[in-house]
Amino acid sequence: MQHEKRYLYETGQRFNVAITPVSNGKDLLENPQLLYRRYWKTARNEALGDDLLYPGAPYEFGDIEWSLGRNAPRFGEHSCEILAEHGYSEQDIECLVKAGAVYAEQL
Repeated sequence: MQHEKRYLYETGQRFNVAITPVSNGKDLLENPQLLYRRYWKTARNEALGDDLLYPGAPYEFGDIEWSLGRNAPRFGEHSCEILAEHGYSEQDIECLVKAGAVYAEQL
């Protein structure tokens, strides 16, 4: 308790002792290695209507380029499409939505 995580980590590294801190979000955002690698990426999240900070590539393979994918689907975003693929008619889907058995973002 007398020392901060960073001091313990750096001292352990100096003496080849396997020690690593348990990082919180602030630690990760300020981590020198992650900052050096430009790990954190900013991307637009349309569902939230704002730019968000996302983790970047978990590894690097030379010239292979990595990029952020699309956002996770919103709740109910694909419900109608999936039900239709499984043979439900538009009328069936509408009845399921009205009954509250299924949530669909749009009909």
